[in-house]
Amino acid sequence: MIPPFDLFRTEADGTVKWQGVCADLDAAKARVLELSAALPAKYFISSQTTGNRLFIKPDGQSSDRPRGPEERFFLPKRILIVEDEASVRKAIRTFIESHSQFDICEAADGEEAIKKAHTLKPDLVILDLNLPIANGIEVAARLNGSMPKTPIVIFTLFDNLLGKRLAEILGVAAVVHKSDGVGSLLGRIEALLDAQDALAKQGH
Repeated sequence: MIPPFDLFRTEADGTVKWQGVCADLDAAKARVLELSAALPAKYFISSQTTGNRLFIKPDGQSSDRPRGPEERFFLPKRILIVEDEASVRKAIRTFIESHSQFDICEAADGEEAIKKAHTLKPDLVILDLNLPIANGIEVAARLNGSMPKTPIVIFTLFDNLLGKRLAEILGVAAVVHKSDGVGSLLGRIEALLDAQDALAKQGH
């Protein structure tokens, strides 16, 4: 049985509003055609099981990622939080969700992080260094090899374990010490994603 999809509409100001549940892709396309007739907007669906998203145009056509420059930036950015401490993971998620429109997913160990990164294709990864199964350095190395354009932000108490040269080799975009707080982390995330969008808009 195909899992249901949540249907969302993106407003002009970038906010995202839930539009209901669709049983399958055909139902989602039909619903978008119906909604677009009354309110032209940008719509996407998100699988309730995998989190995979699909952009649906007003004419019912769909794609897994926006294609044109005018379509590329409306989807809420997806962030993968990789942190083994459940309380810390929850605190990061709660703060970011209350201060932004980011779509958040989580992983509790290195192996889960790699699997979810490949499945969910996040726009940015928040990565702790001290992780079970595969540590943060190993995760960063593997993600840099398979997803080199996805920024990795290290959020750790042990930033002394990651020298500047190693961070460059691993493709780490930024390192934020946990003592600086989640506010500083969010500021760095927003700056990185804004810069990424600016470059994309320029065609780089």
